[in-house]
Amino acid sequence: MAGHGMQGSDAPASVRFQRPGAIDPSRRLDGLDALRGLAVLGVLIVNVIFMASPVLFTPAQDLLAGGTGTVDEIASGLIGWLVTGKLIAMLATLFGAGLGLIAMRSLDQGRLRRSVFVRRSLFLIVLGLAHMILLFPGDILFTYGVTGLIAILFLRRSVRALLWWAGGIAVAGFVLLAWLSIWVSSEGTSAEDAALGSAYADAIRAYGSGDYLGIVASNALTSAIAQPSFVILGQAWLLPLFLIGIAAAKSGVVTAPGEHRRLLRALAVVGCGVGLPVNLVLFPQGVLGANGLLPGDGGTWQAILQSAVTTFGVPLLSVGYAAALTLLWQRVAPPTPLISVGRMALTAYLLESLLALLILFGMGWYARVGYAASLALVVGIWILIIAFCTVWLRRFAYGPMEWAWRTCTYLRPPGRSSE
Repeated sequence: MAGHGMQGSDAPASVRFQRPGAIDPSRRLDGLDALRGLAVLGVLIVNVIFMASPVLFTPAQDLLAGGTGTVDEIASGLIGWLVTGKLIAMLATLFGAGLGLIAMRSLDQGRLRRSVFVRRSLFLIVLGLAHMILLFPGDILFTYGVTGLIAILFLRRSVRALLWWAGGIAVAGFVLLAWLSIWVSSEGTSAEDAALGSAYADAIRAYGSGDYLGIVASNALTSAIAQPSFVILGQAWLLPLFLIGIAAAKSGVVTAPGEHRRLLRALAVVGCGVGLPVNLVLFPQGVLGANGLLPGDGGTWQAILQSAVTTFGVPLLSVGYAAALTLLWQRVAPPTPLISVGRMALTAYLLESLLALLILFGMGWYARVGYAASLALVVGIWILIIAFCTVWLRRFAYGPMEWAWRTCTYLRPPGRSSE
């Protein structure tokens, strides 16, 4: 995810683009890092259910839905309504904003160095492959890398063109997702459940017996099944968000939010005011709903409605969140822990997967804890990650994975010359 909009250390160079009267650069960039940190920590709330059990292989009737019956159902419904998809959308938009800032800096130096963006994306692709097999098959880095390669084609576009492209691709994505949802609803999943039964048993056995090689084999199978659809649908859902992020950077909303308060207020009001009630459609589906894993039983119109909410309603609420928080952090300093995590977002994202695997594997909790209980695990991992990022940044300017990413991107360690 999972990580994504993760170039907090790239942003400071963007201050050279500020116009007279812009707000203090450190305050502005702290807000951006805090949004990134919030998004990275928040995706674990959704990802933990994928990490704690073989969700992809679980029979459809046994998947956790939202509702008002048990504590797990209530927790699942609330997360599906308020969180699922929203923070991934925020992270994707921030990733696009980072691409836009780097492109602005490159153009300011006289040319757009596409090789920089290619290496940047290839690093994520390779890292994503390792992450999905060794730690967590629900990885998003691979898809971000692929989407980043496509986004290179749009870096010279105007703000207006970027928004038009984003809208057009989103509409096409909605049509594709609606068609797939209708097809799944009509075909059913019983044959698929039967075919995946042995994979479910293998995943349970690997975690229960302490067989890490078995976990790797299970992750590889899960990735082979899930990642192709992630990548395809990612272009229909993530690419528009990348383009919106690039447009936000080029328009100055990212670098000078104080000059765009009226727009931010409108986005906050519309995003939250419309997005919150619209996303209530996802409450009965629960934490997995916006991921398309729970087949609906309401026929064609339900499939179309849920696809529309996933394609448009989820990003709308995400924008509302980001705009409201940006306005808030114009008045009060953003939380320091979120800033620290945001500056080490790539490292933090990988740490989430590593810690979850170690705890679930070491304690024998895989497929044995309910969703509400697993949220306690989320809080524990948050505390460890915040502590690690805070301590690390007291001694180093970059997180370890951020240092490696920048080194591979620019073919030299960061800090040797202006980038």
